[in-house]
Amino acid sequence: MAFAVDGKIFNAQNGLDSLKSIYKKWLSPVFEYEFVNHQQQYQVYIQDDFGNKYRYEKLFPQEEQAKSFVDTLDTAFKFRPDLRNDVFVSRYIHKVLLTSAAGKLLAESRQHFAGKTDADNFGKKVAGKLSSSLKDENEFIKVGRSPKLDRLIEVSTDTYPFVFLNENEFEWKPVEVFYLKKERKRFSILNKKASFQFDSITDFPDTDRLKIVTGQSCHCFPKLLPTRLKKINRQKNLNCLFLLHLKKKARYFESFVSEEIAKKKMNELLAEINNYTYRLWVTDPLPEEWNLNTDREMKTGNFIDYISRGNYISSKLASKAATDFYANLKDLSLQLRTGELLLVLKNDSGNIKTVAQLNKPNPEDKKKAQSILSSGKRLYQSVSDSSEKKINGPSG
Repeated sequence: MAFAVDGKIFNAQNGLDSLKSIYKKWLSPVFEYEFVNHQQQYQVYIQDDFGNKYRYEKLFPQEEQAKSFVDTLDTAFKFRPDLRNDVFVSRYIHKVLLTSAAGKLLAESRQHFAGKTDADNFGKKVAGKLSSSLKDENEFIKVGRSPKLDRLIEVSTDTYPFVFLNENEFEWKPVEVFYLKKERKRFSILNKKASFQFDSITDFPDTDRLKIVTGQSCHCFPKLLPTRLKKINRQKNLNCLFLLHLKKKARYFESFVSEEIAKKKMNELLAEINNYTYRLWVTDPLPEEWNLNTDREMKTGNFIDYISRGNYISSKLASKAATDFYANLKDLSLQLRTGELLLVLKNDSGNIKTVAQLNKPNPEDKKKAQSILSSGKRLYQSVSDSSEKKINGPSG
């Protein structure tokens, strides 16, 4: 196989510079092809840094033939990894995450799920007892420091993300009232910072019922909507006051002279209440393991694909393995084991095993693989031994 520059005369220095340039390119060459008008055929070439085209001696009648040969050369002269294509994600997983309303990660499921359905089902299972599940190290791993989350109330668990309210951020106060000499109960709900308060609209016969309705009111906090506004006429001048309601169980303790002011306050309250909520998510597919794909090919077009078994936990580690694999081509060896043909790198750089993508490989497959590997090693040695002394030749 020969590449040469046709129809150009060099002086000694220009010729030497061109050779040095082209020798450096052999370790990572870029092969191209073009149509040669006077031959009416296609020719493959590689270009040096000075624009000189070193053309392959053989011409190809069809463009597909030239392109196929370029692909073969690209693989045969592949002595460095193409990290964008050689490194790939070999395993995706889903996680169930708990975050603050602002998106800060607070906990993640210990189990990683291969399928989204399994992750969805896990989230639904723990939603009804989320506070206790967060304490179980077999179910969740806490991330960093988080607020006290032992009293989470379900707000919305129909679709993901599920929404929960932290009851620890609120206080409820029972109030005794009398109606027709009968003792009744009412309540007030306020946040710990005492920046807002809701009071019950009706009274209740006992403390147990009061607690139930109080919990229902907390449940409604993030669902405070403009449709819950109510007008009240004031005597004959028909002045209106607007009230904010929690589904007619409790009302905000202030009233407003206009709907516009009431809506503004409502939005402020919703924004503040949202700070006390948390989200349970199921993630999109997340990469968990990476591997590398390698192949060995001769100029004849014979090739074998290999895939590593490293199951690397990051793209960075997989990329390093790919770089080490190609940098130590001379140290690669083949091993035929029961049902597997391995291409192995074992030296100071580490132990990298790749498996041939062959169905039940046999000794003949190993023989073919050894021939391909030996051809690649010889080619690598030839193009890497391109010192200036060799280019210049022995001195006289």
